[in-house]
Order: sequence, then C-alpha cells, then structure tokens
Amino acid sequence: MEESIKSPRFILIQVSCPYLHRTVTLFDDVWRHKISKEHKEVRDRADLVKKILESPLDDTIAVCQKQREPSRIAIFKKCPHLLPYYNYIKITVKLINEKEARMTSCYGQDNVPGFDMEAYDGR
Repeated sequence: MEESIKSPRFILIQVSCPYLHRTVTLFDDVWRHKISKEHKEVRDRADLVKKILESPLDDTIAVCQKQREPSRIAIFKKCPHLLPYYNYIKITVKLINEKEARMTSCYGQDNVPGFDMEAYDGR
C-alpha cells in the first residue's frame, strides 16, 4: 500500500476556548487556502478570530445542530469590524474529542439562524 506524501501542517492559532472547554486549533493551510481565499471579509482578521475564541462567552453565541451534526459548533459574535456588510462573524469548529477542536471555517454573516440550532452547553 502506498502512503501519500503530505507536507507538514503548521498551526496558525491554538487557544484554550473557555466556552467549548477545549483547545481550538486553526491550521495555516485551512486559513490560507480556504478561509482567506473564499471569504475576503475576514482575510486580515486572524487576530480577531483568536481573541473571540479565547475570550469568555459574554455576547458570543455558540450553537450546534444537535440532531444533524452535534460535533460541529457555530460561534457567532457581533462584529463591528465587518459592518456595513455583515453584522456577525461566524466561526465554525469541529469537535475532535473531549480536549480538542479544529476550526474549519470563518466568514461574515448577516444574522444568527433561528432554525435547527440549539445553544451549545460545552459538552
């Protein structure tokens, strides 16, 4: 069996997230090749994303789709930096295990969807 050759992954952000009770990691390749490329509104906002993930919940909303994808969490934060185009920044993470999560997406969004979502309780 042939093994694929992969380049090493570099960590861009790795923070302890108080409301997810996990360490959230964002890899550089995800930021450069997916997020920055597809979502120009957050291209220069890696520091803001880090700050949101490591800050207490306060005015941040963490929700999940318990029925469909309980391991995917959407984090919404009101974000004046993205106005007038978007009201919120949305950060999506995938829970890996009890201690780890991986950031998979980040972009501007007009509102927090009110359907098929429930508050994430940290477990």
